[in-house]
Amino acid sequence: MFDTGHPWFRPLWRRVVLALVTGGWALVELAGGNTGWALVFMALAGWVVWALLVTYAPEGGAAGNGNDGATPPGAKDDDGAP
Repeated sequence: MFDTGHPWFRPLWRRVVLALVTGGWALVELAGGNTGWALVFMALAGWVVWALLVTYAPEGGAAGNGNDGATPPGAKDDDGAP
């Protein structure tokens, strides 16, 4: 859906605010009686929490280190750089 590895998402506070805004807007829609829009924003809030808080791995982190399994972690390239 979105590039969750983008550097803009690196600070935790931005990810938390995004989750709170989408979840809060779902509650606003629910309070206004707009069940359809509330469900849309609940689903969006769920995805944001899952992608940006639960499974988030910043670029260069453990899960986002670019290792495709072809070379073991820490192995040196042909030019000697890790």
